[in-house]
Amino acid sequence: MSAKGVVVVGTDTDAGKTIVSAALVAGLRDAGLKEPLHALNPVCLRAPLSPLVAAREEGVELSLAASAVACREFLAGQDFGVIEGVGGLLVPIAPGHTFRELAVELGLPVVVAARPGLGTINHTLLTLEALKAAGLPVVGFVFSHTQPADPGDPSVKENHALIVEYGGTPFLGAMPYLGPRDELTGEALGDAVREHLDLSPLLKIAR
Repeated sequence: MSAKGVVVVGTDTDAGKTIVSAALVAGLRDAGLKEPLHALNPVCLRAPLSPLVAAREEGVELSLAASAVACREFLAGQDFGVIEGVGGLLVPIAPGHTFRELAVELGLPVVVAARPGLGTINHTLLTLEALKAAGLPVVGFVFSHTQPADPGDPSVKENHALIVEYGGTPFLGAMPYLGPRDELTGEALGDAVREHLDLSPLLKIAR
């Protein structure tokens, strides 16, 4: 499998897509992001809602075709790019279209970001099934601790193994909680990636 990039999708809102995307970028390149904001995020919506709802509130027209063009233009200028999804895989991003259809348009392999705790088995397996039903190749899944670990949740220890068993998808590791996102440093992120993630499947794609 060879591609110009990878798509990161989440099992839900706040499943850790941004941290996982940043971790993949940190692990795949040494330099920081140099691209202008409009290239990284061509449509910026204020409300923390699904893209289609937020766009309707702000009078913005969204288009699957335009989103796909923006992503392709970004990827054309990169050796390898990371496209971060919005919400979950089936979140509406334009009239009549969900993020899954954008992923299909791009045709890139996918990394799934998921919560590590109770409930993640069902959410992650449903996401994996939806990806496979669309014919999208899945590189693996990553757990992201978006909150401090809950010592009272005994499921965390076994969840990844059950998802591998039932979903037939590799586990790439778990990002630990690194503090609030606005206080996160590149150094801390890079150290966590080296210690906790297996990026070898992505490196094979990027070469």
